[in-house]
Amino acid sequence: MVAPASADLRSYAKADDGAYGWEHVAQTNHPDGAVIHDLRLTSQVWQGIPWRHRLHIVTPQAMPEPSNLVLLMMAGAGAAEQELRDGLFMAQAIRAPVAILYGVPNQPLFDGLVEDALLAHTFVRFLETQDVTWPLLLPMVKSVVKAMDAIQAFLQHQGHAQISGFVVSGASKRGWTAWLTPVADERVRAIAPQVYDNLNLAQQLRHQRETWGDVSGEIADYTARSLPQRLLAGEKGAVELATMVDPFSYRQYLALPKLIILGTNDRYWPLDALNLYVNDLPGERYVLYLANVGHSLQPGRDHVLAGLMALFQRTAGRLQLPMLRGEAKAAGDIITLAVSTDREPRVVRAWVASAPTKDFREARWEAFTIPAQPHGYVYRHTKASGHVAAIFGEAEFASDTGAFVLSTTVSLFP
Repeated sequence: MVAPASADLRSYAKADDGAYGWEHVAQTNHPDGAVIHDLRLTSQVWQGIPWRHRLHIVTPQAMPEPSNLVLLMMAGAGAAEQELRDGLFMAQAIRAPVAILYGVPNQPLFDGLVEDALLAHTFVRFLETQDVTWPLLLPMVKSVVKAMDAIQAFLQHQGHAQISGFVVSGASKRGWTAWLTPVADERVRAIAPQVYDNLNLAQQLRHQRETWGDVSGEIADYTARSLPQRLLAGEKGAVELATMVDPFSYRQYLALPKLIILGTNDRYWPLDALNLYVNDLPGERYVLYLANVGHSLQPGRDHVLAGLMALFQRTAGRLQLPMLRGEAKAAGDIITLAVSTDREPRVVRAWVASAPTKDFREARWEAFTIPAQPHGYVYRHTKASGHVAAIFGEAEFASDTGAFVLSTTVSLFP
């Protein structure tokens, strides 16, 4: 049985409003042999506004085996140069096309609103009108769906192998969109949402209050419109809205491989926000924490790209991703972290931080290499008196596209 919110998301994403179209406007032959195709995409008309996007498709110099998969990344309103450099690098490494969709969402809209302010405005409009097409996540998801249509059509026209699946990634609001897109379209074979650590929305808001005494200051655009307050009060419309936009509502559709990419010092979310939902997600799930990194994931871009390529290789059947497990326990002031994996790693580390409270936004993390032992990898840490300790493990593995890192979840010890 399809849940009503799921039906709204799917029906909107699949609806033909007559606006979809694309045009190939330029081709650039890169010195390393890759080709950059520049397309202009119209994905839809939403609330009377045509959504137009730039779409780069990078094809590598050589594909020894035809690829039926594309790595699709979403970008916001920022400069395209870094995204394109990343796309070129990854296309050559994974020997498959990489696409970059810009303008997710189209912005500014409604007198200059962008990002969270724009999202929050559309949430309020839904509450005012009960028009299920208002929440901005719906056209954001549809823009990805229509980009997949355009990529398939263009690459087929270019004589490439028939594209049947996509590995989808994006950061922040685009990470939120990456979580939702497989609900709307079965062509998504794997996802790598970045810095959207907010599934199980109402519980996350409660957890923010428990951790910080209030909800995150980073969601001020929503708080100013009383959206968290209305949800926590159980207001019917706010609960319906949360159900519609919270990927946790659709977790039965999220059994595909998932690489969840997070920064330990992201000011949007409590450090242990992942623990409120990760064990309820079906299917393969992998985690990458970047220590001492915030919402921008800078520095640390190399680890992100390595993780994306490893997930792509796994989805293409070229790599088996290792299962990494970590268990942390405390006995008095001694914390013991045990890390195990089903594949031999290049190196295993423990990352440790300390803070006066459970607020780790300003914490500094320190890494300790864990030597191999007969029964796995074990690290012991002495907790500072009167402080909260945080610990997680990470392991580095080799692959054809270079080393990549996976992490355990974080454990806190008051």
